[in-house]
Amino acid sequence: MTLQPYSPEKMEKLALRLLDISAQLRSIALDLRANQLEELKINDRKALSWCENLEIWVQKNRNSLDLILKQATN
Repeated sequence: MTLQPYSPEKMEKLALRLLDISAQLRSIALDLRANQLEELKINDRKALSWCENLEIWVQKNRNSLDLILKQATN
């Protein structure tokens, strides 16, 4: 696994991409409600696994940045 450099712009682009995905999921939820549908059967195993991995990944990167910032102030 190779570390990739991320500028603030690249990080923000990724964040916006994730927000777009979230917006699409919210749209599906709204359409289900608007059409009075109780549920939509989906296979969510991989998506839930990806979310869990993303949460871990983000926390590791937050910790790395916090360490760098702490060292910079000392």
